[in-house]
Amino acid sequence: MKDILVFFGGQSTEHDISVLTGVMTAGSLDKEKYNVYPVYVSREGSWYSGEELFDVGWYTQKARMPAQVTLVAGDNTLYKVVRGKKLKPLCKPKCIVNCMHGERGEDGCLAAVAELCSIPLVGSPLAASSVALDKVAAKYYLKGLGVKTMPFEVLREDTDLKAVGEKLGYPLMVKPARQGSSVGVNKAETLAELERSVNKAKKFDDKVLIEKFAAGKVEINAAAYRAGGKIVVSECEMPATSNRFLTFEDKYVKGERIFPAPISKKLSDKIRSLTEKIYEGLDCSSVIRVDYLLCDGAVYVNEVNSVPGSMAYYLFCDTFSEFSAMLDELISEACENFNRRMTLIRRFDCNILQSAGGKSAKGGKNR
Repeated sequence: MKDILVFFGGQSTEHDISVLTGVMTAGSLDKEKYNVYPVYVSREGSWYSGEELFDVGWYTQKARMPAQVTLVAGDNTLYKVVRGKKLKPLCKPKCIVNCMHGERGEDGCLAAVAELCSIPLVGSPLAASSVALDKVAAKYYLKGLGVKTMPFEVLREDTDLKAVGEKLGYPLMVKPARQGSSVGVNKAETLAELERSVNKAKKFDDKVLIEKFAAGKVEINAAAYRAGGKIVVSECEMPATSNRFLTFEDKYVKGERIFPAPISKKLSDKIRSLTEKIYEGLDCSSVIRVDYLLCDGAVYVNEVNSVPGSMAYYLFCDTFSEFSAMLDELISEACENFNRRMTLIRRFDCNILQSAGGKSAKGGKNR
């Protein structure tokens, strides 16, 4: 059987949501095919693995911490940390499943770790992940793809908020650039509210996005993943809220979804086509979810989620057994991508070191 690591938790504001995604995913993997090692990353950044981590109830008690574990760059082995200093091999994972929302996981950090350890990853690669999580970078990237986003400004040290308000026009949305789940997001209808919203956002990120609020908007989401070399795009969903914008509570506590979304087939097809275009254009892997705003007859991208909550399984699957089969496809795709990249030439033999050695030896002229 293949050893599979499922990473979740982490040092981000989305820690708890990541735990739910990770535990659900780890529990849904076929235990007849895989030895599943849940890897919980604590709020302090330590890694742990053990059978306790399959139980959501453990995370509210944490009576006893499981074994601390680690990966080492250049080595595709998961190690148990013994007495804080010795490393004992636990397994040689065939794949890592990224369920870490937010910074130090969804932003490409885990993708980089997997790459350094030569382990296939269910998740988007470093570049796609970092661009997707950074709302400002994503705006510029999407513009290059010819995809519409709301007009925006990036907060800088010399930014004149009064001028920003006059340029974009109220109301405005203020967002920490590299946060998810609507954490730190506020709506501003006056200069005073804009100043307060910026100060709140700066507590979560030193990079802040100010964008035009989409008045009269309708929010629509669609997800995509690649299986068998083909991109599979979900039907559209419509999240519902009675608030001024979709809040954390709307997304995870009391929110409702209408699925499929009550929109025309023509509009649904357009959004699904845009989702596929973004998936390819960002060079994504695994599952992504793209959140859209429908405003004045136009379709705008709100954000791209490279590690969507619950892996967006609910947009593709009716049962957990179907989700298990979907995870099989994602693991197979990740391993095939990895094996294909391993055939690339990564060595170029030349004599430059021999030549440079004679010229830059200790005491030489080129020191």
